[in-house]
Amino acid sequence: MLAGPGRAPHAGGAQALSARLAAAAPGARPSRSGFYASGAQAMEAALRIARSHSGRPAIIKLTGSCMPGSAPARTEFGRPAGPVWRLRAPMPLHGDRDEQVLERLDAVLQGPLRAERVAALVIEPVQGEGAGMLLSEDFVVALRERCDRHHILLVADEVHCGLARSGRLFAMAHHAAAADLVVHAEGPDGLLPLAIVTGPAAVMQSAPDQAAFGDEGREAAIAALHAVLDQIDEHRLCQRAEQLGRQLLAVLGRAMAWQPRIADIRGIGSMLAVECMQGSDPDPVYARQVQDRAMQRGLLLPVSGDWANVVRLPYPLGIDDRAFASLLVTVEQALRGG
Repeated sequence: MLAGPGRAPHAGGAQALSARLAAAAPGARPSRSGFYASGAQAMEAALRIARSHSGRPAIIKLTGSCMPGSAPARTEFGRPAGPVWRLRAPMPLHGDRDEQVLERLDAVLQGPLRAERVAALVIEPVQGEGAGMLLSEDFVVALRERCDRHHILLVADEVHCGLARSGRLFAMAHHAAAADLVVHAEGPDGLLPLAIVTGPAAVMQSAPDQAAFGDEGREAAIAALHAVLDQIDEHRLCQRAEQLGRQLLAVLGRAMAWQPRIADIRGIGSMLAVECMQGSDPDPVYARQVQDRAMQRGLLLPVSGDWANVVRLPYPLGIDDRAFASLLVTVEQALRGG
């Protein structure tokens, strides 16, 4: 169990850290973690584990996941990688509904790729750079069912989710269906000192750990992540993410009622975004105006999405209440144009 408020900081090495993450990971199976020097290394490790475990070469990726390379790809470690087949994740405002994406996935599994060649399906529970889209519960359950039916590993790319930012330590904890492997590379308020792959022990043992760590660097990075987990627990940052997110949602709802160019508010916890539309068309001009108005008040709001029309609303979970109240005022003024 992770350390709770008032407890002394946890002391321990890689084995203790793996046990802490396993205790918090969604799903009932015994888990362990592997540690890597970067998010790219961790993702490639997860794919190497999936390929070794299944004996299959191919990967399917829902677009928006932070997976390096392109198909066909070559890994960071110099060995050829198998084919990577990309499918667009659901984007209901633009005609890509859950059932349509599932139909495309079924067509790929039955046709050009063939299910028996697929090692893993990579998803982002909440798409970071992919416009803040939250995958629906029914959609994730349908993906899990297909992965089970075809003996494919479900890999959750939580690199951009960040530990605790969704309101849970793992973003997949919001879903009843569990992933087989989960990849992390960010903490609540920025990059972690190392990246993590967590999954069932039997699966994780399928490929050796090839992280580019010296002994001293690895020890320091693991100690730092222990400290990060201690801070998450001591300051109740999962609860904090939900609390701040509810306050921001109230502001976004008021702005949406006033401003018709705000077409969608989405996300979970403190991972929130708004999509800007002019009628049925993406509106990158308004998104840029919102960004510029916020910048004039000292607040940086990233713009992302395929059409550069999604304004994301990040903030540190350690922000104090007065600063967050000021942030809410700035966000509302930027969205309203005041």
